[in-house]
Amino acid sequence: MKIFLIRHGESTQNAFSNIENYPDFKVPLTEKGIKQANDCGLFLKNYCKENDIDIKNATLFVSPFERTRQTAKIINKYLDIKTIKEDAILIERQFGLFDNLKNEERIKYKDAWEYQNWMYEHEGYFFTKFPLGESNFDVFVRARLFLNTLFRDVKTGDENFFIVSHGAFLKTLQMAYFNYSPEWFCEEPYMNNCDVKLIEKNKNECFDRSWIYKTDSD
Repeated sequence: MKIFLIRHGESTQNAFSNIENYPDFKVPLTEKGIKQANDCGLFLKNYCKENDIDIKNATLFVSPFERTRQTAKIINKYLDIKTIKEDAILIERQFGLFDNLKNEERIKYKDAWEYQNWMYEHEGYFFTKFPLGESNFDVFVRARLFLNTLFRDVKTGDENFFIVSHGAFLKTLQMAYFNYSPEWFCEEPYMNNCDVKLIEKNKNECFDRSWIYKTDSD
């Protein structure tokens, strides 16, 4: 069984362009993000062919956000996976009051900003919630729940899964899968837009192949 973790392409939110016109779930890809998704799709097509990976026996899981839907649709032009499942549990970490705001803009919510900084000092990065939003621990709990869904769908052990999601969710999914620590989460770099990581599992062991494809995005 192989699990491909794919972060969405660059969005207008990542580029901080024209973001005030969109709620988070409607944020689209930029032109660069569209190109990244095409490049990623071509890489995956060639990678699967070169490594004899069965696409006919694969499932594509997608976060129901516009940027992930767009990325998955583009990538699947190359893979042609027939079984596609959207799952709301795959969504981005919820930034709450600070949604679509740069750090310098968050300061206008003075009380919330000071409280979050106090929480960082006392609870640490992994456990601190955004005001009216989620902590990375909350996303980790969602990732644990998603693994139940994933393994429910495993019938023979030969299935392959492609997961198009967001930076925080994909990192917590690795943490949940391998029982990594909060310290690992804080030290591990986030995947760039359209990066691909691979997890493999056979009858005897499960191992992290880590990055198999990296883009030049930040």
